[in-house]
Amino acid sequence: AAQTLTITNLSRHGDVQICNLAGQVILNTDINDIVTNINLSNLPNGIYYVALTGKDLFYASELIIFQ
Repeated sequence: AAQTLTITNLSRHGDVQICNLAGQVILNTDINDIVTNINLSNLPNGIYYVALTGKDLFYASELIIFQ
């Protein structure tokens, strides 16, 4: 089954960045919709950092992928 990261209730433009533990950017994408789905099924198992940024907005979280 495909794994997705769903970002909801974003009422303004923003960016999503996913980095590995070494700090390498794995994915960087703009988001403009209230609901955004990002396919994660191509990422290998591991721990990643997710950052959501925009005007007056910053959110960071850890993401663990185990398939």
